[in-house]
Amino acid sequence: MKKLSLTIGIPAYNEEANIHLLINDLLKQKVKSVKLEFITVMSDGSNDDTVSRVKSIPSKRLKVIEGRIRKGRAVRQTEFFKSINTDIAILLDADIAINDQQFIEKLISPIARGMADLTSTRVIELPTHTLIQKTLVSSMDFKRRIFESHMQGNNIYTCHGRVRAFSKSLYKQLSFKHSNGEDAYSYLYCIANGLKYRFVVSTEIYYQIPTRFGDHASQSVRYFQSKIMYRKEFGEKLVTKNYMLPRKITIRAFFLTSLESPLLVIYLGIVSYLKIVSIFSRLNSTTWKMSITSKTLAR
Repeated sequence: MKKLSLTIGIPAYNEEANIHLLINDLLKQKVKSVKLEFITVMSDGSNDDTVSRVKSIPSKRLKVIEGRIRKGRAVRQTEFFKSINTDIAILLDADIAINDQQFIEKLISPIARGMADLTSTRVIELPTHTLIQKTLVSSMDFKRRIFESHMQGNNIYTCHGRVRAFSKSLYKQLSFKHSNGEDAYSYLYCIANGLKYRFVVSTEIYYQIPTRFGDHASQSVRYFQSKIMYRKEFGEKLVTKNYMLPRKITIRAFFLTSLESPLLVIYLGIVSYLKIVSIFSRLNSTTWKMSITSKTLAR
């Protein structure tokens, strides 16, 4: 039986701190059920050593696309999809770490078995040190309890931009219009077109929580604004339905997390403030100032 083909795409803007480590993580993967054709790094106008770090890795499966001008994540991902023809495609952020050598196999399994067209998996925070980091980690514990319980994890909140796998039937249709919330866009497009999403709980990737409040604030404001955009595109009914969370699960998650970390109360104040800020902030749907403090991972 012929193996399914797979290509991995990594959009990168000034990712010299971690890109070579991530690629080494990927090259160590034990992939048996599919044929990994290429790992493609799309440099989005990087002005650091991102490209040279990638080129220094000796692998015939590694490609680098040197974009001279910064166009944004959405454009680079759409270009990637248009350039490939494999049965499955994976998109990964450059600033993540992978410890599980079966990660790829587990992530693509629902697609390979015809059970899904889009998958994502758990995202876990690396060790933290600052007060803002510890506060944000408590919020992530709170959210994880809710998101992984609701619909057995098969919901918009677990479809994470840091890691996604796509069937050919889905990625050949996709054209990302905005970089803001493009992970939610891929989920909503999938559901709106009668395709299936599956959350893979058996593996995970690791990422660094920002050490500065400003970096987190920028990420959160973009998230709140993206929900407004997608209501216009997919309709109020579909978006509201998929963002709605059960009150019982939310209250239980808040109680349990509060017992473990009183910092969660601080986070609720932060998120209320940022929701107000998002109303008055100007939306940039293509590019934005990147979060520098989350680029160097505490491996």
